Amino acid sequence: FVEAYTKSTFRPMALFWAGESYRSAGDLKAAYQRYKRTTWDYPESEAAKYARGRLVQPDMARIDDSNN
Repeated sequence: FVEAYTKSTFRPMALFWAGESYRSAGDLKAAYQRYKRTTWDYPESEAAKYARGRLVQPDMARIDDSNN
C-alpha cells in the first residue's frame, strides 16, 4: 500500500501499521525502520505521534542504540 499509493492520505497510518505488524512478528529492526520513516516523512501526522511513542519504548531504544 505504502509504495503503490504514494499520494494517499492514508500513507502515514499505513507506514505506522506496517511497523506494528513487524513488531508483532518479532522483527524489531523492520518495525523501527517503519516507525522512523513515519516520523521523517510525515512529522506532523497523527501516525508520527504514535510512532514516536513506539520509538521511546525500551525494545526500540535498544535498536536505536545499536545503530550508533
